[in-house]
Amino acid sequence: MCYFRILVLTLLLAATGVAQQSMNMTAFKQEARIFERVVSEVLRQDFTHPFALETEPLTTYVSGYGVVVTFHLKINRPTFQGVSSGTQAGEAEKRGTEEQIRLVEQRMMECLADFGRSLRQLNSNEHITISAHIEDRGTLNPRAQRTVLTLSALKDDIDYLSANRISPEEFRGKVRVLRY
Repeated sequence: MCYFRILVLTLLLAATGVAQQSMNMTAFKQEARIFERVVSEVLRQDFTHPFALETEPLTTYVSGYGVVVTFHLKINRPTFQGVSSGTQAGEAEKRGTEEQIRLVEQRMMECLADFGRSLRQLNSNEHITISAHIEDRGTLNPRAQRTVLTLSALKDDIDYLSANRISPEEFRGKVRVLRY
């Protein structure tokens, strides 16, 4: 009986490993690059300062967990009006810090809802997590200068939203948001 349990457990673990190995990594890389570009363009629509997006979004696949997309955004960057500077503050940059962080959260929620399904190589039980490192350049307090915002959704929930099996409100309720 003990040997039977060990055999079943071994087969289950082997099947899980085979399922993970069957992921087409070439196709995944292409899908990830597209998703990174989407996140980048969504951010650039609201944060128009040329140096606001410190690092472009980068995707990392973690076997058994899913995908983590991370980027570094600098908000409240000073704008200088001079002969050589044609930089104008965009609408997002004219808002307060809290409002800008809420805007990032809203836009990344939209990215998950509208474009998360483009990561087709992921299993339904894997996550898509967006991690935003937001640096407030308008404060002198080093403790208040950095905020990390993470949004995480199951690929299954994103697929359900795409198929209209759950409402956008239900989807937003299922997305885990953490801010620290």
